[in-house]
Amino acid sequence: MKTLLRTFCFVLFAFYANCQTLPLSSLEEPNTGGYLKDIDNVLPFWEDTWKGTTNNKEYTFQFTVFLHHLTTFSSERYYYIDKLVGKFRVIDLITGQELYNDLAVTNFDDYKIELLAYGNNIGYVFSFTDSESHCNNSINFTLLRNGSNTNEIIYTAFEYNQFFLMEDCPYTNRSDIPMFLPTQDFVLTRQ
Repeated sequence: MKTLLRTFCFVLFAFYANCQTLPLSSLEEPNTGGYLKDIDNVLPFWEDTWKGTTNNKEYTFQFTVFLHHLTTFSSERYYYIDKLVGKFRVIDLITGQELYNDLAVTNFDDYKIELLAYGNNIGYVFSFTDSESHCNNSINFTLLRNGSNTNEIIYTAFEYNQFFLMEDCPYTNRSDIPMFLPTQDFVLTRQ
């Protein structure tokens, strides 16, 4: 019985030794079964509704944290990660028309904005990948914390990602694909 208990403890120890926990800011990916965890507790700051106006359009962003989200790869490798994702709505202030709205999204896989990287608790790089109907058009943007006002963030550094024209894309040029995110810098305020 003691041998069986020792063997069980050894197997359990070996399993937990393999499952490492790393901070989100880590430059390395965790081992299979590991965890990229928000050890520094930076994600709760973003988890809220933020509004701002630019070019006669009102933008509403909502960010949500999914803790311990399973990330899998085709090679049977997997790990868990605390993931910050977002959704947004755009209203034309001149016409009152809603131009874009995915605020009803609740399923993780339906969020189109995700946190890619952060540095020194100041600048956070996000990616947005649109739906197939908009040819999976993809951009990056940065959100900066305002050091003098914790209820404001700055939207900046809009940049298109590399584009691969899909076979069934209804648009001839990338510039014809609707892009509802702003291309210029502006301030968002916590609601």
